[in-house]
Amino acid sequence: MNKIKITPLGGLGRTGALNCMLYETSQTAVLVDCGAGFVDDTQPGVSIMIPNFDVLESVRDKLSAVLITHGHEDHVGALPYLLKKYPLPIYATPFARGVIQSKCEEFQIKDIPVHDLSPNEIITIEDLIIEPVIINHSIMDVVALYLKADGFKTFHCTDFKIDDEAPEDKAVDLKKFKAIGKEGLDLLLLDSTNSLQAGCTTSEAEVRENLYNVFDKIKGRLITCLFSSNTYRLQSLLECAKRTGRKVALTGRSTKEYFRIAAALDRLDLSGIDLYDVEDITQFPDDQILVIVTGSQAEPRSVLGRIAKNMFKPLRIQKGDTLLMSSRMIPGNEGRILNMLNQLSMLGVEIITDNSYTPVHVSGHAMVDELKEVIGLLKPKNLIPIHGEYRQLKALAKIAEGEGVPQKGVLVLTDGVQVELSKRGLKVIDELSMEPKFISENLDLFITTDAIKRRRKLAFNGLVIVSLIHDSSQDCLSNISKIYSEGIFWRKRREKGY
Repeated sequence: MNKIKITPLGGLGRTGALNCMLYETSQTAVLVDCGAGFVDDTQPGVSIMIPNFDVLESVRDKLSAVLITHGHEDHVGALPYLLKKYPLPIYATPFARGVIQSKCEEFQIKDIPVHDLSPNEIITIEDLIIEPVIINHSIMDVVALYLKADGFKTFHCTDFKIDDEAPEDKAVDLKKFKAIGKEGLDLLLLDSTNSLQAGCTTSEAEVRENLYNVFDKIKGRLITCLFSSNTYRLQSLLECAKRTGRKVALTGRSTKEYFRIAAALDRLDLSGIDLYDVEDITQFPDDQILVIVTGSQAEPRSVLGRIAKNMFKPLRIQKGDTLLMSSRMIPGNEGRILNMLNQLSMLGVEIITDNSYTPVHVSGHAMVDELKEVIGLLKPKNLIPIHGEYRQLKALAKIAEGEGVPQKGVLVLTDGVQVELSKRGLKVIDELSMEPKFISENLDLFITTDAIKRRRKLAFNGLVIVSLIHDSSQDCLSNISKIYSEGIFWRKRREKGY
């Protein structure tokens, strides 16, 4: 074959959704990540969306494994749906393994081998050689993948940032990046999420000190919202609670599950931390209470979403409460989040966001200067921007060209656009239909794109049902025929013919 074929099943043209890439060599095919995507009000009755796996039928006979770079939902959330049809072995880092095993238990998926993916330990699958390389992100145990096959070298650099203050054994391995660059890299796939943001990301250590300053000033009850998977931020909050003498209550299924996995791996420092159920923490004075909640994106069923509607019985907003939003608004969710914050404000809570204190949140994605540094170290011959909206993909392409990557070797793709890496370079060879699949809210069923469109039309136009009863003896319509409507205002017309 002497070529590598790459097909994005998801993650191109979107932020934080459906990340899934198919790599095909002469002897094998593997998936890198298998993520889900959250939906908004434009997909009524839908719980999540997942990649379209139909394309995998063409490589079913040599499909060998799923390689998971980290445990975020947009990288592992679709695994249960994949495994039901393709029970493939999985390779993942320790924290991601914990998340995956929890999902398999929830979906009653058994006998799926989950192998270790350790930095700098080489794995061989047929003719594909895989070397994980440690990188930083907002979740534990994240790796990029150095892939070698058929004489070509590819580096799949998933969500990452460069945190100079991270512990040495947890910091992005820039020495390895430089070594890969010296070997000669044929193709780099690189995270583009923050390609429109100048400068460098802030360290989590700096955020921790800013959080402490906030904790130290607040005298009443403190409610903090974060991305439930941000285990480093969770550790920061626990340390701030310890330093200011606050008792801690965790709420929300996802927060508790990520906490459980991290604690089981002994990856959280819980010494001196007092943990309580939210129902029991109210026994303490207000200035000794910290409640950690989910719902940073105003998800309707989340704890914070229910608090905003005064529907969360264990915790009702009272005068003197402060809400600290240690998170960011994911593009597309701004309206829903602002509406939730307005509801909370009306209930009387004081709200602190990243604009109030700088910063109380930091991105897990590299900004422009970090992207330039990585491209300079790896010196790729070709580059494909991944993990971003289209304008972010385009911005990274421009950065790459500015850093010396040949313009003809930089391809901005969307989901389903299949490329081939060969001795002749990188080129597009096919364009597949890659509409995501939608999962219903109440049943484990797929909903088609056409069904979603029809639901939108019904929501926009309303519904009219005409019940016609034919009287065969009179050969006419019965006068008991009726017209029913939903969402339509009727006004009687007196003109002739109406």
